[in-house]
Amino acid sequence: MKNSITKSLVAAVGAVMAFGIGQAEAVPTPVAGVIVDTATTFVFTNLTENFIQRPGDQLFGFGRVTQVNNLSGTGFCATGPCELTYAFSGFTVTSINTAGSQNNAVFNGGTVSLFLDSTPDANLATTTGFTDSDTGSPWLTLRGFPTVQTTGPNAGQNGTLFSVGTNFANAQNIAGTGTGLLQITGGAAQSFFGTQRAITFSSSFQPSIASFRLPISGTGEFQITQRRLPVPPTGVPEPATLALLGIGLLGLAGVSRVHKQGSASR
Repeated sequence: MKNSITKSLVAAVGAVMAFGIGQAEAVPTPVAGVIVDTATTFVFTNLTENFIQRPGDQLFGFGRVTQVNNLSGTGFCATGPCELTYAFSGFTVTSINTAGSQNNAVFNGGTVSLFLDSTPDANLATTTGFTDSDTGSPWLTLRGFPTVQTTGPNAGQNGTLFSVGTNFANAQNIAGTGTGLLQITGGAAQSFFGTQRAITFSSSFQPSIASFRLPISGTGEFQITQRRLPVPPTGVPEPATLALLGIGLLGLAGVSRVHKQGSASR
């Protein structure tokens, strides 16, 4: 009987601990002030940028993060209100085609720096407030990673960013999309995501409204597909696990006392 009770309790405590560990792993993870809670991290943004016309021109602009995974507004801030913004530059045009119904362009190089700031003040219209940082350094830095395009009008071209669309010669009617790869190079969140990890970037763009300083605006998405998962220190359980283990041991001790008292009375 005693062995049966002990085995049942051990099984129950094990199940409770497993549940507790599962719950602990599901808790969103703050990464240098930003909540990240999935193996693939999606970062959705609004952006504004300059107008490029010929090979040698350099694309630059600014963006503001609107959502990280399923957390929007300031919901991705680990503590209090914040904003996550970025500045990009150095994407140099290597080829551009403005003829025909479908236009295309290829860029090389390029850097992107994301900044975390506890005072939300970034303004897409004026392009101010995008490089503010609470720590004085970026949250994450990225650089363009060259690849060869395999499909579409840019097929066979080597670059870090590829654009396809219409009216590339006219800033008043331009429309299109862009895709490329970026590589992590530094920043406060670097150790979590992993140096040199690849990030997919995609965007859409069109003319800005009249009040904007830069002529082009749109949306952008960063997709970090190879995230480095944090490893807890060896032999140090999560607080939730310790609490559940304590409850289980107290229960085991209580049943043991009841069993001893029952044995003594017989």
